[in-house]
Amino acid sequence: MWRIYFGKRENEVQPRLRNLHLAAYAAPGVGLSLFISPFPAIIAAFYASHTAATTAGIATALLLVRVTDTLIDIGIGYASDATRTRIGGRKPWMLLGMMIGVAAASVLFFPSASSSAIYFAFGIALYYLALGSTDIPLRSWISELTSDYAERARIAAWLTFAILMGGMGFLLLPEGLSSSWVGLAETSAIDRDMMAIYGWCAMIFLPTGVILAVLIVPPGKPAARVERPSWAGMVAAVRINKPYQLLIGAEISTQIAWGLIYALLFVAFETYFGLGDHVALILVAATAAQILCVPIYSSLSKHISRHRLWAWSSIMTAIFAPFTLLFQKDTPEQFIPMAIFIAILSALGTAQMMFPMAMVGDVADYDTLKSGARRTGLLYAMRLMVFKATFAAGNAAGFYILSLVGYDPKAAVNSSFSTWGMLLTLTVLPSIFFLMAGVILLRFPIDARRHAIIVRRISSRAKGIQR
Repeated sequence: MWRIYFGKRENEVQPRLRNLHLAAYAAPGVGLSLFISPFPAIIAAFYASHTAATTAGIATALLLVRVTDTLIDIGIGYASDATRTRIGGRKPWMLLGMMIGVAAASVLFFPSASSSAIYFAFGIALYYLALGSTDIPLRSWISELTSDYAERARIAAWLTFAILMGGMGFLLLPEGLSSSWVGLAETSAIDRDMMAIYGWCAMIFLPTGVILAVLIVPPGKPAARVERPSWAGMVAAVRINKPYQLLIGAEISTQIAWGLIYALLFVAFETYFGLGDHVALILVAATAAQILCVPIYSSLSKHISRHRLWAWSSIMTAIFAPFTLLFQKDTPEQFIPMAIFIAILSALGTAQMMFPMAMVGDVADYDTLKSGARRTGLLYAMRLMVFKATFAAGNAAGFYILSLVGYDPKAAVNSSFSTWGMLLTLTVLPSIFFLMAGVILLRFPIDARRHAIIVRRISSRAKGIQR
Protein backbone atom coordinates (compact mmCIF):
# COMPACT_ATOMS: atom_id res chain seq x y z
CA MET A 1 0.00 0.00 0.00
CA TRP A 2 1.29 3.44 -0.80
CA ARG A 3 0.98 6.16 1.76
CA ILE A 4 -0.79 9.51 1.31
CA TYR A 5 1.34 12.38 2.65
CA PHE A 6 -1.43 14.85 3.26
CA GLY A 7 -1.28 15.27 7.00
CA LYS A 8 1.72 14.15 9.00
CA ARG A 9 4.92 15.89 8.02
CA GLU A 10 8.04 13.81 7.50
CA ASN A 11 11.08 16.04 7.85
CA GLU A 12 13.85 13.52 7.30
CA VAL A 13 15.80 13.94 4.09
CA GLN A 14 15.44 10.70 2.17
CA PRO A 15 18.70 9.58 0.51
CA ARG A 16 16.85 7.63 -2.18
CA LEU A 17 13.20 8.01 -3.10
CA ARG A 18 11.03 5.03 -3.97
CA ASN A 19 9.98 4.73 -7.60
CA LEU A 20 6.37 5.42 -6.62
CA HIS A 21 7.39 8.74 -5.08
CA LEU A 22 9.51 9.59 -8.11
CA ALA A 23 6.63 8.84 -10.48
CA ALA A 24 4.23 10.95 -8.41
CA TYR A 25 6.75 13.79 -8.16
CA ALA A 26 7.20 13.75 -11.94
CA ALA A 27 3.45 13.50 -12.69
CA PRO A 28 2.87 17.30 -12.96
CA GLY A 29 5.47 17.30 -15.73
CA VAL A 30 3.00 15.75 -18.18
CA GLY A 31 0.60 18.71 -17.90
CA LEU A 32 3.46 21.23 -17.59
CA SER A 33 4.79 20.09 -20.97
CA LEU A 34 1.99 22.17 -22.54
CA PHE A 35 3.37 25.24 -20.77
CA ILE A 36 7.01 24.98 -21.88
CA SER A 37 8.85 24.80 -25.20
CA PRO A 38 7.93 24.10 -27.90
CA PHE A 39 4.30 24.92 -27.06
CA PRO A 40 4.70 28.66 -26.30
CA ALA A 41 6.32 29.01 -29.73
CA ILE A 42 3.57 26.91 -31.35
CA ILE A 43 0.96 29.13 -29.71
CA ALA A 44 2.71 32.33 -30.81
CA ALA A 45 3.07 31.03 -34.38
CA PHE A 46 -0.60 30.02 -34.36
CA TYR A 47 -1.69 33.50 -33.28
CA ALA A 48 0.56 35.05 -35.96
CA SER A 49 -1.05 32.94 -38.71
CA HIS A 50 -4.66 32.43 -37.55
CA THR A 51 -5.70 35.52 -35.59
CA ALA A 52 -5.71 39.29 -36.00
CA ALA A 53 -2.55 39.61 -33.85
CA THR A 54 0.50 40.91 -35.75
CA THR A 55 4.06 39.60 -35.37
CA ALA A 56 5.15 42.93 -33.85
CA GLY A 57 2.19 42.87 -31.46
CA ILE A 58 2.97 39.28 -30.42
CA ALA A 59 6.63 40.18 -29.88
CA THR A 60 5.73 43.16 -27.71
CA ALA A 61 3.24 41.13 -25.69
CA LEU A 62 5.77 38.34 -25.11
CA LEU A 63 8.46 40.75 -24.01
CA LEU A 64 6.27 42.79 -21.65
CA VAL A 65 4.52 39.78 -20.13
CA ARG A 66 7.70 37.78 -19.57
CA VAL A 67 9.61 40.68 -18.03
CA THR A 68 6.69 41.53 -15.72
CA ASP A 69 6.19 37.89 -14.86
CA THR A 70 9.79 37.56 -13.70
CA LEU A 71 9.12 39.96 -10.82
CA ILE A 72 6.22 37.79 -9.66
CA ASP A 73 8.44 34.72 -9.74
CA ILE A 74 10.67 36.22 -7.04
CA GLY A 75 7.69 36.50 -4.72
CA ILE A 76 6.63 32.93 -5.50
CA GLY A 77 10.13 31.64 -4.77
CA TYR A 78 10.32 33.40 -1.41
CA ALA A 79 6.76 32.46 -0.44
CA SER A 80 7.30 28.78 -1.20
CA ASP A 81 10.52 28.88 0.85
CA ALA A 82 8.74 30.53 3.79
CA THR A 83 5.43 28.64 3.70
CA ARG A 84 4.91 26.17 6.56
CA THR A 85 1.87 23.87 6.42
CA ARG A 86 1.06 20.31 7.40
CA ILE A 87 1.58 19.26 3.79
CA GLY A 88 4.85 21.17 3.38
CA GLY A 89 5.75 24.50 1.83
CA ARG A 90 5.78 23.60 -1.86
CA LYS A 91 2.48 21.79 -2.26
CA PRO A 92 0.08 24.73 -1.56
CA TRP A 93 1.77 26.78 -4.29
CA MET A 94 1.55 23.94 -6.76
CA LEU A 95 -2.18 23.69 -6.05
CA LEU A 96 -2.52 27.44 -6.70
CA GLY A 97 -0.57 27.09 -9.96
CA MET A 98 -2.85 24.25 -10.96
CA MET A 99 -5.93 26.46 -10.63
CA ILE A 100 -4.33 29.33 -12.52
CA GLY A 101 -3.29 26.85 -15.22
CA VAL A 102 -6.88 25.80 -15.79
CA ALA A 103 -7.90 29.46 -16.14
CA ALA A 104 -4.99 30.17 -18.52
CA ALA A 105 -5.83 27.21 -20.76
CA SER A 106 -9.49 28.27 -20.99
CA VAL A 107 -8.35 31.61 -22.46
CA LEU A 108 -5.16 31.09 -24.44
CA PHE A 109 -6.09 27.89 -26.28
CA PHE A 110 -9.51 29.13 -27.41
CA PRO A 111 -8.96 32.30 -29.51
CA SER A 112 -11.21 33.50 -32.31
CA ALA A 113 -10.08 34.72 -35.71
CA SER A 114 -10.51 38.31 -34.49
CA SER A 115 -8.45 37.87 -31.31
CA SER A 116 -5.93 40.69 -31.02
CA ALA A 117 -2.46 41.02 -29.51
CA ILE A 118 -4.16 42.31 -26.33
CA TYR A 119 -6.15 39.07 -26.02
CA PHE A 120 -2.91 37.14 -26.60
CA ALA A 121 -1.13 39.21 -23.93
CA PHE A 122 -3.86 38.48 -21.36
CA GLY A 123 -3.83 34.75 -22.10
CA ILE A 124 -0.05 34.46 -22.14
CA ALA A 125 0.19 36.37 -18.84
CA LEU A 126 -2.05 33.79 -17.13
CA TYR A 127 -0.15 31.02 -18.89
CA TYR A 128 3.25 32.07 -17.52
CA LEU A 129 1.84 32.86 -14.07
CA ALA A 130 0.55 29.28 -13.92
CA LEU A 131 3.94 27.98 -15.02
CA GLY A 132 5.80 29.94 -12.34
CA SER A 133 3.36 29.06 -9.55
CA THR A 134 3.72 25.35 -10.32
CA ASP A 135 7.24 25.02 -11.67
CA ILE A 136 9.18 27.02 -9.05
CA PRO A 137 7.97 25.06 -6.00
CA LEU A 138 8.11 21.76 -7.92
CA ARG A 139 11.76 22.10 -8.88
CA SER A 140 12.79 23.76 -5.58
CA TRP A 141 11.32 20.73 -3.85
CA ILE A 142 14.19 18.55 -5.17
CA SER A 143 16.73 19.93 -2.68
CA GLU A 144 14.34 19.23 0.21
CA LEU A 145 13.72 15.63 -0.85
CA THR A 146 17.44 14.79 -0.80
CA SER A 147 20.85 16.41 -0.29
CA ASP A 148 22.64 13.75 -2.32
CA TYR A 149 24.36 14.96 -5.52
CA ALA A 150 23.53 11.84 -7.58
CA GLU A 151 19.98 11.47 -6.23
CA ARG A 152 19.12 15.02 -7.27
CA ALA A 153 20.13 14.13 -10.81
CA ARG A 154 17.93 11.02 -10.59
CA ILE A 155 14.90 13.05 -9.49
CA ALA A 156 15.56 15.61 -12.22
CA ALA A 157 15.77 12.79 -14.78
CA TRP A 158 12.32 11.49 -13.79
CA LEU A 159 10.77 14.94 -14.12
CA THR A 160 12.51 15.55 -17.45
CA PHE A 161 11.28 12.16 -18.70
CA ALA A 162 7.67 12.99 -17.71
CA ILE A 163 7.84 16.39 -19.43
CA LEU A 164 9.25 14.85 -22.59
CA MET A 165 6.74 11.99 -22.64
CA GLY A 166 3.88 14.45 -22.17
CA GLY A 167 5.27 16.69 -24.87
CA MET A 168 5.67 13.83 -27.32
CA GLY A 169 2.16 12.58 -26.65
CA PHE A 170 0.64 15.99 -27.22
CA LEU A 171 2.70 16.53 -30.36
CA LEU A 172 1.42 13.22 -31.72
CA LEU A 173 -2.20 14.24 -31.22
CA PRO A 174 -2.62 16.06 -34.57
CA GLU A 175 -1.29 13.07 -36.53
CA GLY A 176 -3.22 10.56 -34.45
CA LEU A 177 -6.55 12.36 -34.56
CA SER A 178 -6.31 12.97 -38.31
CA SER A 179 -5.33 9.39 -39.16
CA SER A 180 -7.75 7.27 -41.17
CA TRP A 181 -8.42 4.87 -38.30
CA VAL A 182 -9.40 7.71 -35.91
CA GLY A 183 -10.75 10.39 -38.23
CA LEU A 184 -11.58 12.96 -35.55
CA ALA A 185 -9.66 15.74 -37.33
CA GLU A 186 -9.56 16.71 -41.00
CA THR A 187 -5.88 17.69 -41.01
CA SER A 188 -2.72 17.18 -38.99
CA ALA A 189 -2.09 20.94 -39.00
CA ILE A 190 -2.36 22.79 -35.69
CA ASP A 191 -5.56 24.68 -36.44
CA ARG A 192 -8.19 26.23 -34.17
CA ASP A 193 -9.80 22.86 -33.37
CA MET A 194 -6.44 21.34 -32.42
CA MET A 195 -5.66 24.29 -30.17
CA ALA A 196 -8.94 23.71 -28.36
CA ILE A 197 -8.02 20.05 -27.82
CA TYR A 198 -4.70 21.14 -26.36
CA GLY A 199 -6.60 23.45 -24.03
CA TRP A 200 -8.74 20.59 -22.74
CA CYS A 201 -5.63 18.46 -22.26
CA ALA A 202 -4.03 21.19 -20.13
CA MET A 203 -7.16 21.47 -18.01
CA ILE A 204 -7.15 17.70 -17.37
CA PHE A 205 -3.52 16.61 -17.11
CA LEU A 206 -2.09 19.48 -15.04
CA PRO A 207 -4.60 19.11 -12.16
CA THR A 208 -4.27 15.32 -12.23
CA GLY A 209 -0.47 15.43 -11.98
CA VAL A 210 -0.37 18.07 -9.26
CA ILE A 211 -2.93 16.22 -7.11
CA LEU A 212 -0.94 12.98 -7.40
CA ALA A 213 2.25 14.76 -6.30
CA VAL A 214 0.50 16.45 -3.38
CA LEU A 215 -1.07 13.22 -2.14
CA ILE A 216 1.81 10.77 -2.56
CA VAL A 217 5.21 12.53 -2.29
CA PRO A 218 6.59 13.30 1.21
CA PRO A 219 7.13 17.00 1.96
CA GLY A 220 10.85 16.54 2.60
CA LYS A 221 13.03 18.62 4.87
CA PRO A 222 11.88 22.27 5.03
CA ALA A 223 14.19 25.25 4.60
CA ALA A 224 16.14 26.30 7.67
CA ARG A 225 16.18 30.09 7.88
CA VAL A 226 14.40 32.05 5.16
CA GLU A 227 15.26 35.66 4.35
CA ARG A 228 12.64 38.13 3.16
CA PRO A 229 13.48 39.02 -0.46
CA SER A 230 14.81 42.44 -1.31
CA TRP A 231 16.75 43.74 -4.27
CA ALA A 232 19.77 44.31 -2.01
CA GLY A 233 19.47 40.80 -0.61
CA MET A 234 19.16 39.25 -4.06
CA VAL A 235 22.18 41.17 -5.30
CA ALA A 236 24.11 40.05 -2.23
CA ALA A 237 23.05 36.44 -2.75
CA VAL A 238 24.38 36.54 -6.31
CA ARG A 239 27.51 38.53 -5.40
CA ILE A 240 28.78 35.99 -2.85
CA ASN A 241 27.90 32.99 -5.03
CA LYS A 242 30.33 32.67 -7.95
CA PRO A 243 28.90 29.29 -9.05
CA TYR A 244 25.44 30.85 -9.29
CA GLN A 245 26.85 33.71 -11.37
CA LEU A 246 28.27 31.22 -13.84
CA LEU A 247 25.03 29.22 -13.94
CA ILE A 248 23.03 32.38 -14.64
CA GLY A 249 25.49 33.47 -17.31
CA ALA A 250 25.10 30.14 -19.07
CA GLU A 251 21.30 30.36 -18.78
CA ILE A 252 21.26 33.84 -20.30
CA SER A 253 23.21 32.73 -23.37
CA THR A 254 21.28 29.47 -23.72
CA GLN A 255 17.81 30.98 -23.43
CA ILE A 256 18.53 33.82 -25.87
CA ALA A 257 19.61 31.15 -28.35
CA TRP A 258 16.51 28.99 -27.83
CA GLY A 259 14.27 32.06 -27.86
CA LEU A 260 15.57 32.99 -31.30
CA ILE A 261 15.16 29.44 -32.59
CA TYR A 262 11.63 28.92 -31.30
CA ALA A 263 10.52 32.30 -32.62
CA LEU A 264 11.45 31.35 -36.17
CA LEU A 265 11.55 27.54 -36.40
CA PHE A 266 7.84 26.96 -36.99
CA VAL A 267 7.61 29.95 -39.31
CA ALA A 268 10.53 28.53 -41.32
CA PHE A 269 9.03 25.03 -41.43
CA GLU A 270 5.74 26.32 -42.80
CA THR A 271 6.77 29.22 -45.04
CA TYR A 272 10.29 28.28 -46.25
CA PHE A 273 11.07 24.56 -46.00
CA GLY A 274 7.56 23.48 -47.04
CA LEU A 275 7.23 21.17 -44.05
CA GLY A 276 4.21 22.71 -42.35
CA ASP A 277 2.20 19.46 -42.56
CA HIS A 278 5.04 17.53 -40.93
CA VAL A 279 5.84 19.84 -37.99
CA ALA A 280 4.20 17.58 -35.42
CA LEU A 281 6.10 14.49 -36.59
CA ILE A 282 9.41 16.36 -36.68
CA LEU A 283 8.84 17.50 -33.10
CA VAL A 284 7.87 13.97 -32.08
CA ALA A 285 11.17 12.71 -33.51
CA ALA A 286 12.99 15.44 -31.59
CA THR A 287 11.19 14.60 -28.35
CA ALA A 288 11.77 10.86 -28.81
CA ALA A 289 15.49 11.56 -29.18
CA GLN A 290 15.44 13.51 -25.92
CA ILE A 291 13.57 10.73 -24.11
CA LEU A 292 16.19 8.22 -25.25
CA CYS A 293 18.94 10.56 -24.06
CA VAL A 294 17.56 11.04 -20.53
CA PRO A 295 18.89 7.70 -19.19
CA ILE A 296 22.10 8.17 -21.16
CA TYR A 297 22.80 11.59 -19.63
CA SER A 298 21.68 10.31 -16.23
CA SER A 299 24.19 7.45 -16.46
CA LEU A 300 26.97 9.69 -17.77
CA SER A 301 26.42 12.15 -14.91
CA LYS A 302 27.58 9.46 -12.47
CA HIS A 303 31.03 9.63 -14.05
CA ILE A 304 31.22 13.10 -15.62
CA SER A 305 30.19 16.30 -13.85
CA ARG A 306 26.81 17.46 -15.12
CA HIS A 307 28.04 20.97 -15.86
CA ARG A 308 30.65 19.53 -18.22
CA LEU A 309 28.07 17.37 -19.99
CA TRP A 310 25.90 20.45 -20.47
CA ALA A 311 28.91 22.53 -21.62
CA TRP A 312 30.04 20.15 -24.35
CA SER A 313 26.46 19.52 -25.47
CA SER A 314 26.04 23.27 -25.90
CA ILE A 315 29.29 23.60 -27.85
CA MET A 316 28.30 20.73 -30.15
CA THR A 317 24.90 22.37 -30.72
CA ALA A 318 26.70 25.55 -31.77
CA ILE A 319 28.71 23.55 -34.30
CA PHE A 320 25.78 21.63 -35.81
CA ALA A 321 23.00 24.28 -35.89
CA PRO A 322 24.26 26.19 -38.98
CA PHE A 323 23.98 23.00 -41.06
CA THR A 324 20.25 23.78 -41.20
CA LEU A 325 21.16 26.03 -44.13
CA LEU A 326 21.90 22.95 -46.25
CA PHE A 327 18.19 22.10 -46.48
CA GLN A 328 16.36 23.30 -49.57
CA LYS A 329 13.40 25.65 -49.94
CA ASP A 330 9.90 24.18 -50.50
CA THR A 331 11.02 20.55 -50.50
CA PRO A 332 8.61 18.35 -48.52
CA GLU A 333 10.67 15.30 -49.60
CA GLN A 334 13.40 16.33 -47.12
CA PHE A 335 11.05 15.59 -44.22
CA ILE A 336 12.97 12.53 -42.97
CA PRO A 337 16.48 14.10 -43.15
CA MET A 338 15.13 17.20 -41.41
CA ALA A 339 13.50 15.09 -38.68
CA ILE A 340 16.80 13.25 -38.09
CA PHE A 341 18.74 16.52 -38.00
CA ILE A 342 16.36 18.19 -35.55
CA ALA A 343 16.41 15.02 -33.42
CA ILE A 344 20.20 15.26 -33.15
CA LEU A 345 20.03 18.91 -32.08
CA SER A 346 17.28 18.08 -29.58
CA ALA A 347 19.29 15.18 -28.16
CA LEU A 348 22.13 17.60 -27.47
CA GLY A 349 19.64 19.93 -25.77
CA THR A 350 18.58 17.25 -23.27
CA ALA A 351 21.41 18.21 -20.91
CA GLN A 352 20.05 21.76 -20.69
CA MET A 353 16.64 20.38 -19.73
CA MET A 354 17.94 18.00 -17.04
CA PHE A 355 20.85 19.53 -15.22
CA PRO A 356 20.03 23.17 -14.32
CA MET A 357 17.35 22.16 -11.79
CA ALA A 358 19.85 19.95 -9.93
CA MET A 359 22.59 22.57 -10.23
CA VAL A 360 20.35 25.17 -8.55
CA GLY A 361 20.17 22.84 -5.54
CA ASP A 362 23.96 22.60 -5.53
CA VAL A 363 24.49 26.37 -5.63
CA ALA A 364 21.77 26.76 -2.97
CA ASP A 365 23.82 24.51 -0.69
CA TYR A 366 26.85 26.70 -1.41
CA ASP A 367 24.74 29.77 -0.56
CA THR A 368 23.68 28.15 2.74
CA LEU A 369 27.31 27.47 3.57
CA LYS A 370 28.21 31.11 2.90
CA SER A 371 25.16 32.88 4.39
CA GLY A 372 23.54 30.40 6.78
CA ALA A 373 20.17 30.95 5.06
CA ARG A 374 18.21 28.54 2.90
CA ARG A 375 17.09 30.28 -0.28
CA THR A 376 16.49 27.44 -2.72
CA GLY A 377 13.11 28.72 -3.87
CA LEU A 378 14.39 32.27 -4.19
CA LEU A 379 17.48 31.18 -6.14
CA TYR A 380 15.38 29.00 -8.42
CA ALA A 381 12.92 31.88 -8.89
CA MET A 382 15.80 34.20 -9.79
CA ARG A 383 17.04 31.58 -12.23
CA LEU A 384 13.54 31.25 -13.71
CA MET A 385 13.32 35.07 -13.85
CA VAL A 386 16.47 35.13 -15.98
CA PHE A 387 15.24 32.10 -17.94
CA LYS A 388 11.95 33.78 -18.81
CA ALA A 389 13.34 37.26 -19.44
CA THR A 390 16.16 36.11 -21.73
CA PHE A 391 14.02 33.55 -23.57
CA ALA A 392 11.43 36.31 -24.07
CA ALA A 393 14.16 38.67 -25.25
CA GLY A 394 15.39 36.09 -27.76
CA ASN A 395 11.82 35.26 -28.80
CA ALA A 396 10.89 38.92 -29.23
CA ALA A 397 14.17 39.63 -31.02
CA GLY A 398 13.36 36.88 -33.51
CA PHE A 399 9.96 38.38 -34.33
CA TYR A 400 11.39 41.92 -34.41
CA ILE A 401 14.12 40.81 -36.82
CA LEU A 402 11.46 39.25 -39.05
CA SER A 403 9.71 42.61 -39.10
CA LEU A 404 13.00 44.49 -39.61
CA VAL A 405 14.12 42.42 -42.61
CA GLY A 406 10.59 42.43 -44.03
CA TYR A 407 9.84 38.70 -43.77
CA ASP A 408 6.07 38.24 -43.68
CA PRO A 409 4.78 34.74 -42.73
CA LYS A 410 1.44 35.54 -44.36
CA ALA A 411 2.98 36.60 -47.70
CA ALA A 412 3.12 34.21 -50.65
CA VAL A 413 6.63 35.39 -51.61
CA ASN A 414 9.42 37.06 -49.62
CA SER A 415 12.54 38.75 -51.00
CA SER A 416 15.97 37.10 -50.98
CA PHE A 417 17.20 39.64 -48.40
CA SER A 418 14.33 38.99 -46.01
CA THR A 419 14.63 35.22 -46.44
CA TRP A 420 18.35 35.18 -45.67
CA GLY A 421 17.73 37.46 -42.71
CA MET A 422 15.27 34.93 -41.34
CA LEU A 423 17.57 31.96 -41.98
CA LEU A 424 20.69 33.48 -40.43
CA THR A 425 18.70 34.56 -37.37
CA LEU A 426 17.44 30.98 -37.05
CA THR A 427 20.85 29.31 -37.35
CA VAL A 428 24.05 31.36 -37.03
CA LEU A 429 22.99 33.87 -34.38
CA PRO A 430 21.85 31.19 -31.87
CA SER A 431 25.10 29.27 -32.42
CA ILE A 432 27.09 32.22 -31.10
CA PHE A 433 25.10 32.17 -27.87
CA PHE A 434 25.33 28.37 -27.51
CA LEU A 435 29.10 28.62 -27.82
CA MET A 436 29.23 31.33 -25.14
CA ALA A 437 27.16 29.15 -22.79
CA GLY A 438 29.51 26.20 -23.25
CA VAL A 439 32.60 28.25 -22.46
CA ILE A 440 30.97 29.67 -19.31
CA LEU A 441 29.88 26.23 -18.06
CA LEU A 442 33.40 24.82 -18.36
CA ARG A 443 34.34 27.24 -15.55
CA PHE A 444 31.58 26.02 -13.17
CA PRO A 445 33.38 24.76 -10.01
CA ILE A 446 30.94 22.44 -8.17
CA ASP A 447 31.32 18.75 -8.97
CA ALA A 448 30.34 15.70 -6.86
CA ARG A 449 33.47 15.87 -4.69
CA ARG A 450 33.14 19.58 -3.92
CA HIS A 451 29.41 19.25 -3.29
CA ALA A 452 30.03 16.49 -0.76
CA ILE A 453 32.45 18.81 1.08
CA ILE A 454 29.83 21.59 1.11
CA VAL A 455 27.15 19.27 2.55
CA ARG A 456 29.53 17.96 5.26
CA ARG A 457 30.45 21.48 6.34
CA ILE A 458 26.79 22.53 6.52
CA SER A 459 25.99 19.43 8.57
CA SER A 460 28.94 19.98 10.92
CA ARG A 461 27.95 23.60 11.49
CA ALA A 462 24.34 22.61 12.21
CA LYS A 463 25.48 20.01 14.76
CA GLY A 464 27.74 22.61 16.38
CA ILE A 465 24.81 25.03 16.71
CA GLN A 466 22.61 22.30 18.25
CA ARG A 467 25.27 21.55 20.87
